Amino acid sequence: MEIKSICVYCASSSKIAQEYNDAAYELGALLASRGITLVTGAGSLGLMRQVEDGALDNGGKAVGVIPRFMVEQNWHHRPENTSYGY
Repeated sequence: MEIKSICVYCASSSKIAQEYNDAAYELGALLASRGITLVTGAGSLGLMRQVEDGALDNGGKAVGVIPRFMVEQNWHHRPENTSYGY
C-alpha cells in the first residue's frame, strides 16, 4: 500500500528545544523526498511550522487544516504553495 499523505499535529509553541525543531524539519524534508503530502494544523510557530517548512523547502506539498478564527488572527503558516481547509 502506497502512503500518499500523513497528518502531523504537534506543538505550536516557540518554547521548544532546538533538537525537536530540527527533528520536525527533518521529518518534513523526509516526507517531501518520498512524495508524501503533509497535512498539519497550519500553525505559524513551533514544531508545526518547522515540519511544514521542512516539507515545502524540499519541494513537498502541505495542506493546512485550521479554524477560520485562527487565520483571522494571522496564526497560520502562509507560504504560497500551501492549501488550507477551514
